[in-house]
Amino acid sequence: MAPLVLGGFGYLLDKATESIKQQMLLSESQKLTLETIFETVGSAIVSINKKGIITNFNHAAEKIFGYQANKVIGENVKILMPEEIAIQHEK
Repeated sequence: MAPLVLGGFGYLLDKATESIKQQMLLSESQKLTLETIFETVGSAIVSINKKGIITNFNHAAEKIFGYQANKVIGENVKILMPEEIAIQHEK
């Protein structure tokens, strides 16, 4: 009886593993699609975290703001604002 139970468990484990692999492939495909959109859209996309730190900065944002992504990611979003607005942003 034990081999039958273990065989059944192995079958279920294999099915679960296959399902997880398919979901990972789908997630990877969706990730690539979103990355392509992010980098090719004509509008600036700048994302920040709760502390106002820039976490993403696409190519359009580089053209519009005149900064390279690697120079602004990790910086506070205030660097993209005129001083009078940046001051208000702290409140």
